[in-house]
Amino acid sequence: MSAKRAFGFHCAALVAVSLSANSASTQPTRGIQPRDALLLETAADVQISPDGQQLLYVRQQVDSLRDKRLRSIWIANTDGSQHRQLIEGTAETAPRWSPDGARVLYRSVRDGQTQLWTLTVATGQTAKITTATRAPSGGVWSPDGRQVAYTALVPDALPAIANNIAPPTGATWTAPARAFDKLIYRFDGVGEMERGWSQLFVVDVATGQTKQLTRGAYHVGGGGGRGPGVPAWSPDGRTILISVNRRADFEIENTDTEVLAVDAGTGAVRALTERFGPDNRPVMSPDGQWIAFTGYDDRRLGYQNHELYVMRADGSNRRSLTASLDRSVGSPVWAEDSRGIYVEINTEGETQVRYVPLTGNSIRTVARHLGNGQTAYEGAGFSVSRGGRVAYVTSRGNAPGGVATSAQGDSMPTVRVALNSTLRERAAFGEVEMLWTPSSHDGTRIQAWLIKPPNFDARKRYPLVLEIHGGPFLGYGDRFDLEKQALAGAGYLVVYANPRGSTSYGEKFANGIHHDYPNFDRLDLESVVDAVIGKGIVDTTQLYVAGGSGGGVLTAWITSYTNRYRAAVVEYPVINWTSWLFTADMPRGATTWFPGAPWDHTAQYANRSPLSRVQHVRTPSLVITGEMDFRTPMSESEQWYSALRFRGVESVLVKVPGEPHGIRESPSHWLQKMAYIQGWFDQHGGKSNTP
Repeated sequence: MSAKRAFGFHCAALVAVSLSANSASTQPTRGIQPRDALLLETAADVQISPDGQQLLYVRQQVDSLRDKRLRSIWIANTDGSQHRQLIEGTAETAPRWSPDGARVLYRSVRDGQTQLWTLTVATGQTAKITTATRAPSGGVWSPDGRQVAYTALVPDALPAIANNIAPPTGATWTAPARAFDKLIYRFDGVGEMERGWSQLFVVDVATGQTKQLTRGAYHVGGGGGRGPGVPAWSPDGRTILISVNRRADFEIENTDTEVLAVDAGTGAVRALTERFGPDNRPVMSPDGQWIAFTGYDDRRLGYQNHELYVMRADGSNRRSLTASLDRSVGSPVWAEDSRGIYVEINTEGETQVRYVPLTGNSIRTVARHLGNGQTAYEGAGFSVSRGGRVAYVTSRGNAPGGVATSAQGDSMPTVRVALNSTLRERAAFGEVEMLWTPSSHDGTRIQAWLIKPPNFDARKRYPLVLEIHGGPFLGYGDRFDLEKQALAGAGYLVVYANPRGSTSYGEKFANGIHHDYPNFDRLDLESVVDAVIGKGIVDTTQLYVAGGSGGGVLTAWITSYTNRYRAAVVEYPVINWTSWLFTADMPRGATTWFPGAPWDHTAQYANRSPLSRVQHVRTPSLVITGEMDFRTPMSESEQWYSALRFRGVESVLVKVPGEPHGIRESPSHWLQKMAYIQGWFDQHGGKSNTP
């Protein structure tokens, strides 16, 4: 099968352009609308070639006719030239360069089956290298390019409780009952999980011969810059490093992982760490002398910084390189000379890449303004060439993302592939202003960003929306967010902030809500609203509030303390901490967010639940959640809606079919979510502007 060199999407090569909004010669007059989500193009998983000459990335677009997201792999030279779709298809992800840069490993969903494939860049020839019965993930080339390590689920037998009763001959019975004996048996975005363990495999690229290396009752592999991470080879190809949780109570103590060394030939496993706390993302230095990984000594706090550690290849001489940094780090990548490590870091609402020398001294920033092009949330991912060039996705609050690089000595991004030319031509983006303000609670400085409607006129007074992030241990920043831009496009000022509990400001700030969430963090947010009002551009009779997940918690909480908001949108919230703990997909909270289980701390769970304060709510509230949300299950939203109706408060419950947490799986549902939020505010007076 040959590679397709072009596809039916706009794909002009763009070279070293600046990241500024609406650079077309004719400026559009309208703002972003929810329907513009159908035009949005985003880049992800940027991979720079070993020699630093080419870029791979996953491009996501929308098929509006089939209501699907299309994902394909694109390639460009690092100067932006020769930009094209590399591999035919619309469900291709996770591209990885071979060590010599001649081939690309990737995941493809073809004929309804996910497998690992390779492509020879010079010829375009592709080959399927796995025939796994369950979808492989985390594919990583061996140093010699002859093997690929990956993880895949190995099914386990279901609990045997009742004898199988066969139907009569010719009968058609409904689906049988299902039995579960695991605490985590369903997961958001997945649904009910197949019983089994994710194990480590190695496949010979030339022959397809596959070998299973691990067989324990634990899961190998994981995602996210600070999660367990994908397998990592030693430079000599004899060892594969993994991070796993082998505790019997791993479902409860789910962060207590260890670094293991797996013999690539025999599968023999050797533990290299043993402390209580996460030891994640292990990767060995090119000279084979050191292992870098991230984690911390768990002190049972709500939030702790993930530090960058190094230890000898045998697990000895462990030390932290970032103990004094007071910021979390993730996604470690060794420099070619083994003298330092590149890491991702979030600081004051900005995602950066920093270089940490093996000595731990003179840490420097090598890339700035990482983003995902869709939301204001932190985190993005990056890759590094042998020569130290960093590649990543960048975005700013008033400009969607592009594929960018940064060279040594110049940390600001140079956009090599700019996306969304059609969107830029049709819609104007609201300008974003950053501000700091002291909290009325105790004077703590709170960072926020204000999006102004396109064609903003400082002589007018605009309706204001306070938009609250989830987590709670996450953070917003100056990154493009189509949902917020759509509200600005409808004529609203939109302010979003990082109240205490947010990340990127250090442990003390994040733990300002330790065993105390929600509480005074609402005053941080109210202070931000007051600061914007102080600018003289807000119609104070038209204040609105919205937030999702942890932001849904705080939206409900705030409306129980004040009637200043004309309407609220409570998106996929937690309303009752006790019911949430035992119905959500991840049993978090009892070991960190609370001092213990609800039967031992009844008052804590009750007093911090918005449901305990529903009698004080008067704000008209729209509650919206996906019916397949297992992170904050529908039952939480139903409790809030029913309690509001019982109290006689104007309220509407919106259930979105088939949607997990966030309501973004189907493009049409994402549009509907934005339309409901804007429509609810419009119905409650949010349309008019006052001179």
